[in-house]
Amino acid sequence: MFIERLYIDQTYLKDRIVAIDAQISTFTQDGADDARTASLLPDLLLNRLLHLLALEEPDWFAAKSAAAAVLDSYEALVDLVGATRRDDSLASSSLFRVYDGEWSSGSSTFQASLTPVDFFNAFWIAVILGDARRLDLLAAVPIADFTSPGVQADRFQYCWIEALQCLQRQDEKWVRKFGDAIYFSDPARVEVASADSVHYLLYPPIKLFHALMTGTETTFNAELEDALVRHQYYWVHASERPWASEGWVSLPLTAIACMALSKGYRVEAKSAYLPLALGLRMG
Repeated sequence: MFIERLYIDQTYLKDRIVAIDAQISTFTQDGADDARTASLLPDLLLNRLLHLLALEEPDWFAAKSAAAAVLDSYEALVDLVGATRRDDSLASSSLFRVYDGEWSSGSSTFQASLTPVDFFNAFWIAVILGDARRLDLLAAVPIADFTSPGVQADRFQYCWIEALQCLQRQDEKWVRKFGDAIYFSDPARVEVASADSVHYLLYPPIKLFHALMTGTETTFNAELEDALVRHQYYWVHASERPWASEGWVSLPLTAIACMALSKGYRVEAKSAYLPLALGLRMG
């Protein structure tokens, strides 16, 4: 089955890529060890990747390079947040200086942080690219590092993170953590995410992963088709931001489909939402 993506104006995309490149250049002038740069650069680079993948005929070499740059930026952010945790203080960057034993800045402060969204973006891209080192890195990040002040997320999302981390570490506790993710994703137990986002975006990857781990190729493909239809419906009909770039591609569904290909499954669904070519080896 082919799940169609709405047409995206190609001239607009190319103009936006140029504009995003200019933003990235401005941010990187301060260097990757700057806390503000490290925090904001991943979103900019991810946005650039999504724009490249929205082109009618993507340049897959350029897209792979862009995806690798996203992972580079997330690795820098993980390192900076880890340094913050170890120092039990604000991140040591060019924005900060020590005065009388306390961290402060002349005009502004910016503390690097991670959220569940950061984990999933980085994890799915690492799966798609087959980047085992980055997957190991993400599997080693303490779950507390994804609980940033002011960021709200449901319990099932943290259980889902822990399940994927345990699986990557070959820790059998992944089964229990994954069961917890399913249990706490029940709408009656979800407190933060909207009902639509859970139904159409957040739960389908969990359900698809369950089909991959416990079902057959046939059941997997049925669930993948259902998940793609839900993704399409959400971004066409249910989203308050129907033209947001994160709707142009489903990273979790693409990553789990790549897992299925690695398992020897055939992936029957075809869609621009599912850029499997990003995970194919190229010379």
